[in-house]
Amino acid sequence: MSSSHAIASKARAMYGERITVSDYNTLLSKKSVSDIASFLKETKLYASVLEGINTKGIHRGQLEVLLRTDVYDRLVRLMHYADAESKKYAMLAIRRTEIFLIRLCIRSFDDSSNARDLMISNMPMYLNEKASFSIKELGHVRDYDSLLNLLKGTMYYDCLKRFYPDKEGRLDYALLEHALNRLYYEEAIALIQSCSTGKEKEELLKIMQSEVELENIAIVYRLKKYFHQSANEIRSMITRQYCLFKPYEMERMIEECDADEVIAMLYARYKPYLKDDVFTYIEHSMRVIRYRMNVHYLQFSNAPHTVLMAYFILSELEISNVIEIVEGVKYGISQDRIRSMIVY
Repeated sequence: MSSSHAIASKARAMYGERITVSDYNTLLSKKSVSDIASFLKETKLYASVLEGINTKGIHRGQLEVLLRTDVYDRLVRLMHYADAESKKYAMLAIRRTEIFLIRLCIRSFDDSSNARDLMISNMPMYLNEKASFSIKELGHVRDYDSLLNLLKGTMYYDCLKRFYPDKEGRLDYALLEHALNRLYYEEAIALIQSCSTGKEKEELLKIMQSEVELENIAIVYRLKKYFHQSANEIRSMITRQYCLFKPYEMERMIEECDADEVIAMLYARYKPYLKDDVFTYIEHSMRVIRYRMNVHYLQFSNAPHTVLMAYFILSELEISNVIEIVEGVKYGISQDRIRSMIVY
């Protein structure tokens, strides 16, 4: 077996250790964050990352970063099976990690929790070696200027400089997050275009371009539904990548459609993934599409790097599910309501 096919086989095997339907039902019955953490500590998937953690005193932010750390541990394990080509695609997961850490760092400027420090202290050394900046040094950053100094020479510097806080210390966090995501998508698509061919290239582009397209549609929907922004304002937020929609269809959505019509267009074009699902909110519809598309590719694709990318997206979605449950338990939301928000 070639190393590229070995990494696909290992990713599929690791996916087999995921949280099951029965596990989700048990998690939904828990009454506190510590109860959820205690249950996860007994699962095969999360036992190692929660080993030695006092689950009785854990809070939501700490649990989230520990679960995310586990995804990075899985990346390290998969790298033992990776050839040079696979390592290039694994670097995309490292870029995702970097962006998450940068966002976490910025949020921590006004946050007294130790979530960022906990994440950095649990970060696998492999990521420190491969990251484009020193993750260890990030642990010492306490203001925006220091962050800019650390990120000089990286792909993130110009983006963060453009969103420098105003005199009152305010910055547009949502726009900054969107801009950072755009950097990631540009790098991912450029890598796919240069390193893949044939069916694998087609599958990888569909996965990544659908990620961009779904984010675009969510932006259009939110800005029309809640902020009543003009077409030009919406257009300035869109990343010019398309998957199932044609450019002129996206333009019509921006120019002519109201929020309900945006959802109707989404459901018509992505019907194979949405099936007969009833719309609740845009983030849920996006997760449903991403989940079903990537489960299909993980199970049926013969392209190793397609399987690898699908696995990491599914791992992220699983953590999002757990965080939704944690949030729901924390705020006393009913089990049925929480169940309608998660995707599995």
